[in-house]
Amino acid sequence: MIEMNAALTLKKWRARLLFHFVSIGYLAFLFDLLFVRNRGFLDGYNYNVIPFRTIGMYISQAHHFNFWIWSTNLFGNIVLFIPLGFLIPAYVRFARRPMLALVLLLLVNTSIEVAQIVWHVGSFDVDDIILNFFGGMLGIVLFVRLKRAVKRQNV
Repeated sequence: MIEMNAALTLKKWRARLLFHFVSIGYLAFLFDLLFVRNRGFLDGYNYNVIPFRTIGMYISQAHHFNFWIWSTNLFGNIVLFIPLGFLIPAYVRFARRPMLALVLLLLVNTSIEVAQIVWHVGSFDVDDIILNFFGGMLGIVLFVRLKRAVKRQNV
């Protein structure tokens, strides 16, 4: 019985270590993508403070954009932030309550957009906040469901 518990503990330790490495890798990738990569396609500094303006443009004028640009701007912003929504409650203890996780997610997403325009590495777009928040919200839902499943399995 002791050997089985030791093996289980080692397995948990390895899983946690892998989770931390994957988390660090994701955060490094996110930082690189949002702040470091060549973002010289912008002329000046653009911003959009009208909700759903950019989203509506990509939907109503999809035929003016190639599929890669259209899908990346809409779905990429959602998919990219699903892991962040999972990581917030995983690492921030008080954010394990879904409403607090959502508030923290909104603060993080807004801070990213503000930092991009302050550091001149992107543009402020409230639609990015909306899409990123939606993706993060999916990550929070995933975290809550996984936590419940693990809790039921351990009972």
